[in-house]
Amino acid sequence: MVGTLKSFPSHRRRPANRFESGSSKRESIAMDDSEERRETAVKRVKAKREFKTHLAVYLIVNTLLVVIWAMSGAGFFWPIWPIAGWGVGLAFNAWSAYFEKPISEEDIRREMEKGI
Repeated sequence: MVGTLKSFPSHRRRPANRFESGSSKRESIAMDDSEERRETAVKRVKAKREFKTHLAVYLIVNTLLVVIWAMSGAGFFWPIWPIAGWGVGLAFNAWSAYFEKPISEEDIRREMEKGI
């Protein structure tokens, strides 16, 4: 019976309440770390979804601008300006959603030490 209290010898039984042992602080820290990692993961998933929405809007609007340009005589390719300008913003959005490292406790500690 692995994992049950009956499998432990009487002198090694786990306490009924997790706060009865000295390990409660470690368990609390582990829970905080787990919660923090989950929150970070949720933020990253949201950022990726928002980027995909941003990309879809970018493609739809700029396709519409190119169609307007083509239907209006196809002279100077003026849609390049909104395509390029918005594209820069889209590239920064992609960077933050997919490639930027999340801020770690080590980064915070290092920055706090610099400020002293």
